[in-house]
Parts: sequence; structure tokens; C-alpha cells
Amino acid sequence: MTDAPTTTTDTARATSSTAVPHDGAPLASVGLLILRLALGITFVMHGWQKFSEWGLGGTAQSFDGMDIPAPEASAVFTAVVELAGGIALILGILTRIAGVLLALAMAGALILVHAPAGFFASDGGIELVLVLGAGALALAFTGPGRYAVARALPSRGGAQAWA
Repeated sequence: MTDAPTTTTDTARATSSTAVPHDGAPLASVGLLILRLALGITFVMHGWQKFSEWGLGGTAQSFDGMDIPAPEASAVFTAVVELAGGIALILGILTRIAGVLLALAMAGALILVHAPAGFFASDGGIELVLVLGAGALALAFTGPGRYAVARALPSRGGAQAWA
């Protein structure tokens, strides 16, 4: 006797680990697309600001003033992760990796900078970084959904490898 799937439901469960999440749920994928675009644009703008408006030196100086450890390295990490991670979210490629890295960056910002100021962003609190980090982490868990460039990229592991 084999453990082969015997019903359509069993077959779907057996193959779901290799499929991009939400393949059969177009509305869920629209929701993921909206989330990816909103978060991606926000992260790109913040990352670009660190490169173009403040420069990495200015960002590092700002981080030093906030007592962020290793301010130069933290500035480079944050700027690159926000810019490249935001682009990845927009395109729907490497979404899980980008989501984790962006969530880590936001966790650092929450703990090291924003927590002492309370909740509201208007007071410098955790509100914005909490929402950005939670959204990024949600995408790390779900993947990009149906409407992602990852689905068009060839790979040995299928679209999931790029998701």
C-alpha cells in the first residue's frame, strides 16, 4: 500500500507545498498585491531618502545620535534593506527573504528608537514601524501571491524559489 493521494483534496494538499501560496484564491492575491505595493513603495521611499537626501554618512550620524549600535553598518544595512527589499516587494520576487529582513529592520527601529516614545507616530512612537514590520512579516509568511514577477521566472524549484 502507498501513501499516494486518493482524493482531489488529498492531491491539492500534497502539491500545495510546491505552489505559490494562494494560487487558487485570486482575491487573496489581489490583497497581497495591494499590501506588497503599499509596503514596497513606503520602504523604497525611506531607503531612497537614506541614500539621496541624507546620504549614508548623514544617516549614520543620525543613527549615532539615537544610540543605535554600529551606526555606520546599521545605516548601510537599513538603507539597502529598505530600498532593495521595497523593490522586491513591489515586483513580488524574493518576497519571503525581503519580508524577514524588513521586519528585522523595523524590529530594531521599534526597540532601539521608537518604543520609549509610546505608540503614536506623531509623538515618534512605534505606530508606523509596527505596521510596516507586521506587514513585511505577514508577506514573509504568505509569499507574494498570484500577481508576482516570481511566477514568470524559471527555476528548478518552480516559482516558489523566487517567491
